[in-house]
Amino acid sequence: MDDECPGCGYNATVEDQVAAAIIFVTAGCGVGINMLITLTTGRLPMLRNSFGTLLRFQSGAETIFLAIWAFYFAPALFLNIDTLKSFNISRRMGQLCLICYDVSIYSHLSISINRFVSLYFPTEYSFIFNDYVTRWIIAVICGLSLTFSFLLPAGGCNMIFSNAKWMLDYHATCNLTLLYYAEFLRAVIVITAIFCINAATYLKMHMHHQRNYPLRAGASNVELGLQQKRRLIEKNFVRQVCIQGFAYVTELLTYFLVSLAFPQQWPNFILTTWAWIMVHTVDGFITLIFNRQFRKILFPKDDTNYYQNGGDTSSKVITLPAGHFINEQALEVML
Repeated sequence: MDDECPGCGYNATVEDQVAAAIIFVTAGCGVGINMLITLTTGRLPMLRNSFGTLLRFQSGAETIFLAIWAFYFAPALFLNIDTLKSFNISRRMGQLCLICYDVSIYSHLSISINRFVSLYFPTEYSFIFNDYVTRWIIAVICGLSLTFSFLLPAGGCNMIFSNAKWMLDYHATCNLTLLYYAEFLRAVIVITAIFCINAATYLKMHMHHQRNYPLRAGASNVELGLQQKRRLIEKNFVRQVCIQGFAYVTELLTYFLVSLAFPQQWPNFILTTWAWIMVHTVDGFITLIFNRQFRKILFPKDDTNYYQNGGDTSSKVITLPAGHFINEQALEVML
């Protein structure tokens, strides 16, 4: 074993193989789910827009991230393949994982801004988020992610797979102060921004529904159904963003803070590697569960009764007193 191949010469145990199997199954499920989203988004007419493009970009990054764990790290650990454990290969795979993670959280931020603009500036939305701007957003996200991925190695923070810890561990030369600001604090700031933007989006949506669709006495069944539909949209949005936010915050806390109190191999593995993989797997499931466009594909029968008695408002455009418009179709697709 040497610096060029820290994991070489290591004899895999049964526990190592169990950990590798857990990595493969968890990441493999995530690959399937996120690949389904990536390949399906472009086929859905309602998602052939900026929102759908950003969603496909984000899911694609998560697919690559999880594929690295399922088809590189898991086999290297399970089969004890020394060639895959070399320093140069391992650190490049670790760097690619960081790039994909950054792309994922920046894409989430862009998607949140996209929804925010669609509600606060509905008439300007198509101009603000046209195809050209969307391509630039993706280019900026890639540029930022690549930049930070080279910033850490410059400070000695190469990520290499540790056989002893079953995780991507930072090299002993890593500048911990740089790591704290470049990874942990930066991710916290981005996730906090996502939370604030989503909170403002929900506030606008709720106020719009309360102001324009008050529940009045003697309302017909159709009106009651529409009211129920709007409330369900609000609830689904809150559930989606809360679960996603909770998952990302929990992963950050367990990876960087809680794991320090549990240096034992299995607890440390669950709090770091498994948590990191799981958050991206869960993210895909959340998108499928809470986005109606994907539910139409997965549960076509259930969709026929999705909003019983709710009528069809998919193409309805609401004119507000101030002269703004809210497209109910776009609202439902994005939430």
